[in-house]
Amino acid sequence: MKAGDVQSAIKLLTEIEQGTELGTYLGNGVVRTAKYLGIDRVPAIKGQAIPGHDPRAVKGTGMTYATSPMGADHTAGLTYRAGLSKNQAKNSLRTQVKASACDTFGYCLNALPGGKASFYEVVAKLLSARYGDDVRHDDVVEMSKQSLKDMLKFNEGAEFGKNKEPLPKFVREEALGPTKHTFDVSEEEINKMWDGLDAFREPTKIWEMRLPKIPELLIGPGVFRQLGAAVKKLGCKKPLVVSGSTTKRLGRTDAVREILKKAGLDSAEFCEMVADPPVSVVEKAGVIYKKEGCDCLIGVGGGSAMDGVKGIAVEVTYPGPLTEFDVNVGGAAKIGPEVPPIICIPTTSGTGSEANMFGVITDEVRNVKFPLVSEHLLPTLSIIDPEQCASMPKSITADTGLDALSHLVEGYVTTALDYNPYYDALALYGVKLIGQSLRKAYNNPNDITARWDMCMAAMFGGVLVGKGLGLAHAVAHPLGAHYHISHGRAVAIGMLCAVRANKKTCEEKYKDLAWALARTDNLEQALLDLFRDLQFSVKLEDHGVPREDFKKVAFLISREVGNIATNPAVMDENKILKLLEEL
Repeated sequence: MKAGDVQSAIKLLTEIEQGTELGTYLGNGVVRTAKYLGIDRVPAIKGQAIPGHDPRAVKGTGMTYATSPMGADHTAGLTYRAGLSKNQAKNSLRTQVKASACDTFGYCLNALPGGKASFYEVVAKLLSARYGDDVRHDDVVEMSKQSLKDMLKFNEGAEFGKNKEPLPKFVREEALGPTKHTFDVSEEEINKMWDGLDAFREPTKIWEMRLPKIPELLIGPGVFRQLGAAVKKLGCKKPLVVSGSTTKRLGRTDAVREILKKAGLDSAEFCEMVADPPVSVVEKAGVIYKKEGCDCLIGVGGGSAMDGVKGIAVEVTYPGPLTEFDVNVGGAAKIGPEVPPIICIPTTSGTGSEANMFGVITDEVRNVKFPLVSEHLLPTLSIIDPEQCASMPKSITADTGLDALSHLVEGYVTTALDYNPYYDALALYGVKLIGQSLRKAYNNPNDITARWDMCMAAMFGGVLVGKGLGLAHAVAHPLGAHYHISHGRAVAIGMLCAVRANKKTCEEKYKDLAWALARTDNLEQALLDLFRDLQFSVKLEDHGVPREDFKKVAFLISREVGNIATNPAVMDENKILKLLEEL
């Protein structure tokens, strides 16, 4: 039976409805069905299938499946980002209390508050508002614990509770790629987990301000020529140089290999990287890396080349499909320090991928982009030479400059993080650099001082991506995916929408940004003036988006929940549609 095969599904349901021998086993669940079919390697515990949360990848998941009195699927999901550390009983207990509170109070598990907000405090306030009572944080925790006790007591007399089968042997014996871990939480720890329920208290969170990690950096006109010595210093003997066809045609790839050759280093090349690197292209590059016996990666070009080398680093290090490393399915915990050194040489000033741990890859099967995120994908070295950006045509200078500006503007106001003056300082000074130099670089490509400013602004923006984004990128993603508008142009349109949407919420912060960009207090007008000077239209129709599609586009934007959620103003589909119509 293939996924999406409706007729096969109907046929199996008919077996159950008619009470056939197969149907009877199917109706009694995965364990009975597997035994009927002679399968003894069953991914299930206490009759519950383990659908997507393998207990070897995240051990708190296995702990939850082994102990949950309430159906473990969604509860296990809460443990999925907790990594592979010890104390999985505490991890599982904490998440099961939280999931019990969600179920008990009818709260959606997918709507848990982030940041410093306490879920229990949110529920307490909701209950107090609804019933006119004084419900406290601790009251909600105690009610959740009582709910679990009631379920455990019920299960003592039910078949579910009587089923004492351990976790399947294969999860303890067969190592799971790519981490090569088995499930090693002891039966004793599993059996004693609920002993801690009465004493459980939600631990007090201590929120420290963290500064982001950045790569080792070589910055300035001419530093490109230090590449050979830098690669030898890293102990690398044969890099794979990765670029796109345009970068190859302009001679950048050959220049990299020539410098390496003069330093006595052999190299190989892959010059087929494309925008939004697809999995298939990353896999193709990985084959060449292994065939040539390479030991490090050099990405030269724009964001696609630099994202591409991050994907290749994972591809050549671990078995299994690259999609396993999507951060949304726990991929960050699977990427370790084994990945080869990554060197980035940007030839555009936009994405800032040379300064962060993010890489965006396209899954052609699902037709979606997914992020690779790990501190181990932070470039080992980035060589930022403004002379390498002088060949950008005016249109690319504008596109990439607007992309950098969007990271800075959104990073300054995003709600994803609270107090962090380090990020704020980068944002304001980066916007100042763009205000004083983007027009100069656009009108005079060989103005190296202006190019240097733009390189720094792009690098600052790349760091700001780690703080979070907002509505501008929520607008940009569907416009790029469905209408093939370049990312810089799409995000510029989104930036104008965001500034209009957030005008009241971000009044003071937008004055800061407006002053940095154009010595004014009107950010919207400063952006419109910049767009005019870059010969850029914000009208969607001018970019191939017909007015009759606006409603569909608004719907697609509203689904970009990750960026919508961290936008300062609350947005919905109707508000987004109005913003698009006002363009």
